[in-house]
This record gives sequence, structure tokens and C-alpha cells, in this order.
Amino acid sequence: MHRTRALAFLSLAGLVACGSSPPATGGGGPQHQAAGLAVEVEVSSVSLADDCGDLDGGLGASSAIAERSSMAADCAPDADCGGGCEQTTMQLTLSAADAGPATQVEVIKVELVDGQGAVVGVLTPRTPRLWDGERGVYVAWDGAITAGQDIAASVDLSAPDWGSIPGGRWGDGGTLAARVTLSIGGETVVRSSSATAVAPDPMVVT
Repeated sequence: MHRTRALAFLSLAGLVACGSSPPATGGGGPQHQAAGLAVEVEVSSVSLADDCGDLDGGLGASSAIAERSSMAADCAPDADCGGGCEQTTMQLTLSAADAGPATQVEVIKVELVDGQGAVVGVLTPRTPRLWDGERGVYVAWDGAITAGQDIAASVDLSAPDWGSIPGGRWGDGGTLAARVTLSIGGETVVRSSSATAVAPDPMVVT
């Protein structure tokens, strides 16, 4: 018996991260002046899937997903290569002004909002990481950003309650929004971005 499962994605304005590739940094996002340091923040993507826990010893599930994605690329199209957990994640790009003291950035929550403005899900963030271009991997991030620094960050999220999402796990082709609440330098900042729920093929048993 071979089972094929496709997961629903919420693709925000910007690129959708896949594997271990980072989002592009800088440009486009509104600036927030935090304790003397202006920080530009943009939501690059939110991918809705499962909650896999900290599968790779504390760095979060995304690193493990990157390894599984590489293995999946070597899998024959019709082979049963196993499933695996797909972590719900969000990616952000941050760009700090050239002058000002270092400040802290923390993601507080991510709300999913339907086309009528109703909140249909609240996701809890954990395990923030930043992209290390020299090593080509995400590494643990303490939330600090310094003057002149550009950061591509990835944050694991709790899984949505699929029963509350329009169309459930497979989506209904409708439009959602992700409303992200952050703390920058101790001040609350909210960023929103439109999102389209993609309806992939449901599970097929052959």
C-alpha cells in the first residue's frame, strides 16, 4: 500500500522557503524605530503543516526537514520512501539601520485571519534561528540585531487547528492573512501579509 500526502501551504507575499535555502534579506518591509535603532521587518513566508517538536536537539525541526527534503529528492517518483513530519514554520527578513544600539526582536504570536476578518487560528512561535551564509545552515538566534545587520530568520510554529481553517487541511482556494505580532526593543509591532491557501491533492491510497 502506498500513501501519498500533500500538505497545505500558506504562501505569503515574498518567497516560500524550501529545504535549507534562506529568504532574501532587506528591502520592502516597513521600518520600526526601536530604542534608537530603526529595524525593517518583512514576513517572507508561513508554511502550515505539523508540529514536529524539537527533533534535532534544540535547533528546531527545520534543520531536520532540510535533511529529509534532500533525501526525498533522491527518492524514485513511485517508491514508498516513507513519510515524516513537516514542521509549520515562518520566515522573516530583518534589516537594521546603520547607526543605533543593538536591540532585541521576539515573535509573540502569529494569527491566521480569514477573508471576513475573523481569526481562525493562533500559532505559537519557538526556536528562532538565523541563516549562517558561510556554513549554509540555520543556527540558533538569541533575537539580537545590531546596527547595519541583515538577518534571514526562521521560526518554528505550533500547528494550526485544521478544523478551524476554511477547507481544512486541504484548503479551499480562499484567501487568508497572517498577522504577526513582534516585540522590537520592547515595543509591540504588528505585520500583516496576504496569503493564498493552496488546495493540493488529498491523501491517495493505492
